[in-house]
Amino acid sequence: MWQDIDIVHTNWPGLPDVTINRLSNIMIKLLVIADDLTGATDTGVQFAKQGIATFVTFDMDVDIKTLSADLQVLVIDTESRHLAPDKATGRVKKVINLARKQGVSFFYKKTDSTLRGNVGAELDAALEASGSKKLAFIPAFPKAGRYTIKGSQYIGDKLLHLTQFGSDPLEPAISSFIPKILGSQTRRGVALATPEGIISRSDNYSEKAEIILFDCRNDTEMRVAGENLCAHNMLKMTAGSAGFAEVLPGFLKLPRMTQKFSQPAGPALIINGSLNEASLRQTSYAEKKGIKAFVLPQELLSGSSHKTGRIKSLCKDLSFEASVGNSVILRSVKSRKQLEKILPINDLNAKVNDVYGLASQNLGKITAEILREAAYSSIVVFGGDTLVAILKAMDVTGIRPLEEISPGLAVSQMTGMPRGLSLISKAGGFGDEDVIINIINYIRGGNR
Repeated sequence: MWQDIDIVHTNWPGLPDVTINRLSNIMIKLLVIADDLTGATDTGVQFAKQGIATFVTFDMDVDIKTLSADLQVLVIDTESRHLAPDKATGRVKKVINLARKQGVSFFYKKTDSTLRGNVGAELDAALEASGSKKLAFIPAFPKAGRYTIKGSQYIGDKLLHLTQFGSDPLEPAISSFIPKILGSQTRRGVALATPEGIISRSDNYSEKAEIILFDCRNDTEMRVAGENLCAHNMLKMTAGSAGFAEVLPGFLKLPRMTQKFSQPAGPALIINGSLNEASLRQTSYAEKKGIKAFVLPQELLSGSSHKTGRIKSLCKDLSFEASVGNSVILRSVKSRKQLEKILPINDLNAKVNDVYGLASQNLGKITAEILREAAYSSIVVFGGDTLVAILKAMDVTGIRPLEEISPGLAVSQMTGMPRGLSLISKAGGFGDEDVIINIINYIRGGNR
């Protein structure tokens, strides 16, 4: 039963109090499990922008009872995209089992809209841990230009494996047909459904399908799929991109609240740790439009011990830019090949994942040191691995998404910060060429 409107004091530095319609015995109703942090955040913001209190963390041992009483949705990043499948499934099972013991009723396995990572293995784990017999899978994200048509994933009008994701050095997409992608990691049967739920069966599909893959080309079809799942009582365990997460609140009847927060203002430090072609184009475009960029010295990126003087010099330069109100870009390299020349990729024992992980860790440590010196009001981070590294270096274990600037671009507040510092995060492959310009306009009030 609804009670009087009340003020919830968050007790989190930098995060404003919120006004909510308080429920008796309020608790986390939905757990979202993501495999990277930008994905976790761009999914969490789908709930937050609708007034549903949401918290994102990469602490897999989080105790729900210690979280703020107003929270309805908990998003846990298992950091499992680049792990071996058995380790990834172990993490997914762990967080779902823990949440079930703490009374969570509904689960959403967030997957990458370009099908990177251990998608089949993690869906398998989610089904087993949740105790569900079937799982609806809706990987499309129409607002971000990702569509599922006849079981194949499209980026715009191109099949997934024919885009830049087909040449990804970590996880190249070798197919666009989703049942084939899933089949490499799980033996569970897959059936294809239209949004209305008409199941297509052929030699490619199992009569005893446990994973139901939905075609989807637009937001209307998202809602129709949700209505179909609601009617068949299949919302306990669902999976997909941030796109379907946007329609879930209406079907789960999650309570809403009136949330007030201060829009980010002042200079921003824009950190591009992603080597995705889209992010590289975005930083290049912003530089051409006059946004000043600082290139991280190679010895700092490689973790050289001879770095103290270079970091002090970089901090001094960036502090000056912040003091005069300038938003700036901090980037590492312009291409993957350049990074591989800097880091020990020629070491026979070095794996590609380790090389990129080392770069992210070093960039995270340097960013944390810069932010202790320079008075930026916001940080803008491209790339999930980079975002995790930065937050760990800053001793931040959780963030609270608040608003979405555009699909895949979330505004959040970080917990435990000594001063207010807004976070704007983006997965590497999202956004148009002018996304940095749009972010700066947003901070300046251009989107108000």
